[in-house]
Amino acid sequence: MQPPQFFAERSTRRVRAPVGYFFATLLRWVCGLVAMLTLLASAHAAVPTAKVQILNSQLGIGATSVVEIEFSELVTGFANADLTVPNGTLSGVSSADGGITWSATFTPKPGVTQSQNSIALDMTGVISGSGQPGMGMVYSNVFNIDFQRPTSTIVMSNTALKA
Repeated sequence: MQPPQFFAERSTRRVRAPVGYFFATLLRWVCGLVAMLTLLASAHAAVPTAKVQILNSQLGIGATSVVEIEFSELVTGFANADLTVPNGTLSGVSSADGGITWSATFTPKPGVTQSQNSIALDMTGVISGSGQPGMGMVYSNVFNIDFQRPTSTIVMSNTALKA
């Protein structure tokens, strides 16, 4: 029985490729790897986004509300100075999860009655974990403040009433 043809002969012939061919192949491979790593890094280096929400949208006398700010990723550099708060004050923002979700308490100014308020967040002061600064403004949901006490008027039609 004869061995299969591909085992029958063994070639000792060597093919020599030019050294430049190997360097060109290596260079293409390295450039491809660098391009892929750059693409992956830029995909991870996305600009952070946020959502701002005031939990109690109808504020009356003596009322306060928690304000929650939730970022798309861990951020640094965020502070009260990045927030514009109309017709009231905001306590210091703090994060219990290391920088993704932040909260503070909004207290309306006494005596103010104003509808259609919104807290604004300037994202340019916020830096993502990958070092990318935020862009633009983010606005909270609308909230209303009614700090005026109700008034009433009593009108007597018969002033000659006796007990």
